[in-house]
Amino acid sequence: MLAEHDREMAKLHTRAVRGEALSDDEVLRLNAWYAAQDAAEAALLQIPSASPLNLIQLQQEVDAAMAQLARTTQDIQVLAEQNTALRQQIAKLERRLAERLPSAA
Repeated sequence: MLAEHDREMAKLHTRAVRGEALSDDEVLRLNAWYAAQDAAEAALLQIPSASPLNLIQLQQEVDAAMAQLARTTQDIQVLAEQNTALRQQIAKLERRLAERLPSAA
């Protein structure tokens, strides 16, 4: 019976990922099956379930990483602007140097 249920849910899953329309009941049954599969996998892998405290800590870590990413992005933009300015200065110096050197021709 269990294997038959899994086969039925696998068929619903296949329909869902192919973009076929599922009834509300089918969506509910499929979501319940997904949750059961996730719980079974977590138990098999001995993964502790996510507690609200773990979720809060994870969200704080994501927020901190996003803030760091924003700072790094700003630093990169500043460096890119400085690079552009330096390239312009180098090009200007190269032109001045070329004007002062006698032609090779």
